[in-house]
Amino acid sequence: MRLLDGANVRRHSAPRRVASLILFTTAGLKVTSLVAGGQAVLLSPDPVLDIPTWLMLLVIGAVEFAMAALLVGTWCDDETVGTLLLWFIMCSVFYRIGHSVGSNELCPCLGLLPKVLFWSTQATNLVTLSLLAVLALTGFILLRNGRRLSP
Repeated sequence: MRLLDGANVRRHSAPRRVASLILFTTAGLKVTSLVAGGQAVLLSPDPVLDIPTWLMLLVIGAVEFAMAALLVGTWCDDETVGTLLLWFIMCSVFYRIGHSVGSNELCPCLGLLPKVLFWSTQATNLVTLSLLAVLALTGFILLRNGRRLSP
């Protein structure tokens, strides 16, 4: 991972802003779910990872906050952040595949938002997969930009 000073990082690029906004939002939704979620939901085991749902929401929310901070910060170049973002998306896609095979429940990816807005499972899946697609595209753009600017 290449650490840079603030002058060499294009931290205000549109791809970085879009990805950080999505990640801050989804992390916030997970944290809100931890605070406002019911005991039955939070203590139930996650169907994919077989750990309590509250722990999964906490860990993934923290990872999303960290990724968003890297995107808005000046610590890493576009290539490094793009690679990390694509790694996170790959893990998320594998989780979604496992969740769709192993459970008929709503994915906890968006916290309590689907239940509050009365979204169907199909609508929740569409929103979640759309966000993953935007993040993946952003990761590829950052990776390409970083390689183009590398010496």
